[in-house]
Amino acid sequence: MVSRTPIDSPTAEARGNDAASEDDLDARTVGGRRGIWFAAIAAALILWAFWTFFRIQWRWVQSDLAEWAHTLLAPIGAAFLVWIDRDRLAALKPGSSLVGPIAIALGGAWFAISTCVPVSIVNSHNSRGAAVVLCVAGIAAVLLGRGSWRVLWFPALYLLVFGQCIGSRVLAPITLELQGIAATWGYHLVGMFGFTASRSGTVISVLHDGEWNPVNVAEACSGIRMLPAVFAGAVPIGWWILDRFWSRAVFLTATFLLAIVLNAMRIVFMAVLATRDERILDGDLHSAISDLWTLPVLVLAIFVAWALVPFNRDDPEADESELPVPPPSLPGASLAQRFANPRTGWVAAGLLLLAASGVGLRVATASLGIEAEKREARLRQPLATLPPRLGPWRRLGEDNVLDSQTVEVLGTPHYLERNYTFADATPNDPVGVLKVHIAYYSGDPDESPHVPEVCWVGQGMTIDGPAEIRPLRLTIPGVRVDPNLANLDTGDPYPIVDLVHPVTRAVEAVVLPVGELRLRISRFKDPAEPRTVHLGGYFFIANGRLTPRADDVRSLAFQLYQRYAYWAKVEFDAAIPAGPDEGVAMDAYVARVESLLSAMLPELMRRMPDWPTLEREGRDD
Repeated sequence: MVSRTPIDSPTAEARGNDAASEDDLDARTVGGRRGIWFAAIAAALILWAFWTFFRIQWRWVQSDLAEWAHTLLAPIGAAFLVWIDRDRLAALKPGSSLVGPIAIALGGAWFAISTCVPVSIVNSHNSRGAAVVLCVAGIAAVLLGRGSWRVLWFPALYLLVFGQCIGSRVLAPITLELQGIAATWGYHLVGMFGFTASRSGTVISVLHDGEWNPVNVAEACSGIRMLPAVFAGAVPIGWWILDRFWSRAVFLTATFLLAIVLNAMRIVFMAVLATRDERILDGDLHSAISDLWTLPVLVLAIFVAWALVPFNRDDPEADESELPVPPPSLPGASLAQRFANPRTGWVAAGLLLLAASGVGLRVATASLGIEAEKREARLRQPLATLPPRLGPWRRLGEDNVLDSQTVEVLGTPHYLERNYTFADATPNDPVGVLKVHIAYYSGDPDESPHVPEVCWVGQGMTIDGPAEIRPLRLTIPGVRVDPNLANLDTGDPYPIVDLVHPVTRAVEAVVLPVGELRLRISRFKDPAEPRTVHLGGYFFIANGRLTPRADDVRSLAFQLYQRYAYWAKVEFDAAIPAGPDEGVAMDAYVARVESLLSAMLPELMRRMPDWPTLEREGRDD
């Protein structure tokens, strides 16, 4: 006799399978919570271990939110890229691997090296950012298992490029090239729209009502601000819509070209508006209009991705980078299940390595007395308070006040541009007027010095021969030396001079910088002035020391053991007649710089930070 089981009555085997499924679901739920806890603990440890990096990063974002706002959204974009490839991650064979812990160990060691080694290429914000990204990728590999780096490398690269502020030392050469491209394309587009225009370097002048209206394609207008923001938003969208390597490459190329073209159109738009009101080029309105041009680039980029979809789907050949996705019934097929079952031992090892990195870094910096984050050394008085009369020199006219766009390019609000004229100059004197430009910086180790070799060339001038370095011999009466007051880095005693306050008549001892005072002089030719040679001579004061080389500024100003950091560029510009007497005029220029600087240097150092006090503050603690 055959017994039949009703259809609606579950068999013992079915009931067993249901119970097993319920048990598996409960296990996944518990495991998923454990995986989330592991991820949260890892995030907290990364934030704690590398706190100095995140604090400096946040300070940069606050200083220029328009330029670095995309770095705040980059972690979301990286997580979205991981989610896009969730099936490829789920298809990878689960298992333990040393890759994650090794990456965390290497990242922690690299962060410590880039903090404690006084090599400028290694000791930088972006070098430490790479170490943090390596640790994040290592934790992700630990949580998601063996082979996940075959998928995670691209989100990690995305986070590295768009998740941190890039120092001007890295961006400067790229920005210079983009400025030239933007100015060239903008100039041609202005002509295509029917306007008469001329270009000199990165300055486009538009003729309107008989007057030339110049528009300077500054660093912020080069596209260096638009490109990172556009790519940070476009890359996740393109990767979501497209899944073939070739289509993604075409999409990225098209997005880059769109950003360049629309940036040139933005320059044309601003140049035309400037013919109506020059105030549009200054202030928040200019920045707001410029930032709005990012939106059409993103919209067009999305349109390009949508247009590539039919070709992307019709590709008959399989992409070798694609990994087979197993059916959901196979073990490891679900990314949720994969995340829910991390290898506890490897996760614990990763977390311990992160904690060890944080502890080791703090112990090393404390025992070695290293100040990883520099504090701002404030000016004692504004630079504009320099006396209008300095020995035989008198101020000529009013100080030049830069517009907000130029100040943004300069990188500091602490500057002085003033013309001084020599009281005893004759009509035939080759150097009767010197233009003084002083820019002061503090606390930012990755700011790149602005020098005439870059700025003047960008304005259309050409360098006329190699630079010269001339020693300066100043005549400062009453200079004395106190052997008990020496620079802690070199051991050289500081020169000291007494200044009398013009009102209170109180005597103040002013400390002068140490080192040999030398002036780097570059010669320039302006195509519009072929009979004139423009001279740009400068030197730097960095943490109480002197140098004529921009490359030496960072090594002097950002010493590992100093709590504070500052540097200032002091520049003297002049124009001399071209011809056979240029050598005589050059000698006259150097003599006039010596004359003016002899009276100006003590007054300038009175306004600079009291470095002998600041350099001892951290070491005496």
